[in-house]
Amino acid sequence: MNAPATPPASLPPTRRARLLAPLPPFLVGASAAIAGEVALGLLLYAAEGLMRSLTTVLVAEAAALGLGMAGAPAAGPGLTEQLRRRWLMCLVSFAAAAVFATSWSAVDTLGSGPLSRGLGLAVLAALPLYTCGGVLGGLGAALHDVSPGVTGTAGALGAAAGFLTVGVLLPRSPLPASLLLGAMVLLSLGGLAFGAVHGARRIDEEPVPDVDEPVPDVSSEDPAT
Repeated sequence: MNAPATPPASLPPTRRARLLAPLPPFLVGASAAIAGEVALGLLLYAAEGLMRSLTTVLVAEAAALGLGMAGAPAAGPGLTEQLRRRWLMCLVSFAAAAVFATSWSAVDTLGSGPLSRGLGLAVLAALPLYTCGGVLGGLGAALHDVSPGVTGTAGALGAAAGFLTVGVLLPRSPLPASLLLGAMVLLSLGGLAFGAVHGARRIDEEPVPDVDEPVPDVSSEDPAT
């Protein structure tokens, strides 16, 4: 009797997975850039001392992104589920930022005090960048076997696209929160794209049945009496 076939340790990903792999980090990077630039515009507009405020916002955003990536889930059996939770946290943080940005635009005195500006720095800048860092770090581990290095490249290109989008649309947008809502749509699309990549990999990694396994010979059995 032939030994049952065992699947290889590492199967190459499908072509669809390779084509879709850059899309999730690209959209997350674009969303992070949108949140970062919207926060920068709102906080600098309300604060005094341009360079000091600019430095504070940029330091907070960069530190939050780095801390988020440092705490990202590592490769392992539960990576996909952890990454889904990080994606949900990211959507929640952008929803909170959109609500706060709407309140900031509607109430003129909201950004006048140091406490409200500090809260704005946390909700508008630090929290969205932190959660985006967690998703990007997890994507780096999840997509490494599909296309090594795709997360950093696509994430940086997505950030450039996000900065360009805000630069073009923010002066024409009635509310900065609308850009954050658009970023939530991008995050949702990124999650769908990652699901498609994960599904393609699962199909590709399904074990192939052993076609050489002998079939029982029923012709020699005694006929029923």
